[in-house]
Amino acid sequence: MGVRDINSLEWLGVELALNRYFFSQRQHCRILATLIRHAGLTVRSEEIVKNTAYAADAMKVHICHLRQAMEDLGFACKIENVKGAGYRLSESGAAEIMARIVATLDYVAEAA
Repeated sequence: MGVRDINSLEWLGVELALNRYFFSQRQHCRILATLIRHAGLTVRSEEIVKNTAYAADAMKVHICHLRQAMEDLGFACKIENVKGAGYRLSESGAAEIMARIVATLDYVAEAA
């Protein structure tokens, strides 16, 4: 099962897990969840703006902040800028993030 096979309710769970355990800004989670959902594909900036409350000009700043937060958390994957088209997260990058989410949720479940 790949990330594109996840249903809407499961995507909400992905966003919530990103927000709870990794990123404090919910909109960063929405950006990242959108990129994960379209892993390996270029996501137009307009689609990211539609999925968040950001204005188009502010979105670039938030992508920059998200990239920094990902680096600070030790993620090896990077959000690529596709000039004139949008942004892309590789399939391996999406898999890395999803594996981290699953590992974190497993750890939390064991600790409970």
